[in-house]
Amino acid sequence: MYVHRINNGKRIPYYTCAKYSKVPVGEQCHSAHRTKFIQAVTEAQETQQNGDITKKKKRLATAQKRAAELEKLICKIYEDSILGKLPEARYQALDEQYAKEQGELSKEIKEIETTLANFEKSKKSADKFIALVGKYENFDTMTTTMLNEFVEKIRVHERDRKGSIETIQQVEIFLTL
Repeated sequence: MYVHRINNGKRIPYYTCAKYSKVPVGEQCHSAHRTKFIQAVTEAQETQQNGDITKKKKRLATAQKRAAELEKLICKIYEDSILGKLPEARYQALDEQYAKEQGELSKEIKEIETTLANFEKSKKSADKFIALVGKYENFDTMTTTMLNEFVEKIRVHERDRKGSIETIQQVEIFLTL
């Protein structure tokens, strides 16, 4: 996608497909694809996250149900132990087993809840990105404020050959989404 600006007093920007802009205009590609760009960003995010989130919600429900069952089982074996229906050694073994499983489930439930909360928080990130792109469609020079809004972090790796002037150095730029 390329940004073009029409200078008709308002400098209204618009986006076009790279192939659409080639001369003769419109022969290699018949549309500018702005709506497809927005749709692609939104769909990519939804597809990536929805499958994972659906699985995590199902697992959360299953884990919570099992945690409730374990609580009932622990109460039951305790009562059976007190009433003498269950030998002490058997009670200790069951209690340890249930307590271990309950601890693991509790930890898993917390992790899934945290993941789901983070998903809900970032659910609108595609819309925010499109709004941010729209906000800065009309600019002549890149400012520090603009960079800070678009870039989350920049990671600079070690050079391939230390001490050499002409070498490759990998730089990763993480966008705010």
